[in-house]
Amino acid sequence: MVENEKSTEKKELTEIFCLRLNLEQKRYKKRMLKMNPEAVFGKAYEINCMLSIYETLIEKSEKMGTDILKCLLVIPDILHFFYRRWMKTGDSFQMELESSMEQGLKEIEAMLNITEEKAA
Repeated sequence: MVENEKSTEKKELTEIFCLRLNLEQKRYKKRMLKMNPEAVFGKAYEINCMLSIYETLIEKSEKMGTDILKCLLVIPDILHFFYRRWMKTGDSFQMELESSMEQGLKEIEAMLNITEEKAA
């Protein structure tokens, strides 16, 4: 295949991939909007992850090779595929949140100590 043809194929695959992701995201959003508010609240983490996966794949699509794009295009429900993979891995979010909160509490405590020392 000539370099120009490869470039055209890559652009077309990237466009198709992004269109597919966009369609999946819209369908997912439509399903979520049909749910009652309590059910949506219960899926808040999933919704956030699905949106992050969508945005990340869109962003990375330009850098993906044609072989990867072709493979991804045959996966049914790409967003859920990556979400299920994510759910099998450990989530560092909770640890990072707790660490940030601990640091914030230490900073507040330090400010209080400075204030108390100035008052004394």
